[in-house]
Amino acid sequence: MMVLRRAAAVLLLLAASLLGSAPVWEARAAGAPEAGATPPAHAWTDVGPEAFAKLAADGVTVIDVRTPEEWRETGIIPGAKTVMAFDEDGPVRGFPEAMLAAAPPDAPVAIYCRSGNRSAAVASFAAKRMGYPQVYNLEPGIKGWVREGRPMREWVE
Repeated sequence: MMVLRRAAAVLLLLAASLLGSAPVWEARAAGAPEAGATPPAHAWTDVGPEAFAKLAADGVTVIDVRTPEEWRETGIIPGAKTVMAFDEDGPVRGFPEAMLAAAPPDAPVAIYCRSGNRSAAVASFAAKRMGYPQVYNLEPGIKGWVREGRPMREWVE
């Protein structure tokens, strides 16, 4: 049931972002475009683990948008910041503010989740609604990262 709710929330967020309707996360943090303002035409890109690792090595802020349960289960990519975007009820209130606190809105950001679906929705939102100039999504998610034997570290609360 939780998987179905999460999938529905991701689809709704992605559809709202792509169709240009009001963002699911209604609150606006300092630095985000004002309500009703046309955000700049920023882009987001799917990348594989090799390119994602290079981005992280080059100093791009890495954001893990999974849940604490998932962080405990697998750990996180070394250097990643954890900002939960969805819970069992859908989008998390306050996510834009947490995202802006974790990554400056004028710099590129690399985002990942378990399989790349939630992070794709967040990448679209971050680029189109929050004004990030370049957003990268780890397309196979942490599952693909781990499958390639890439480094992980334990998540500490």
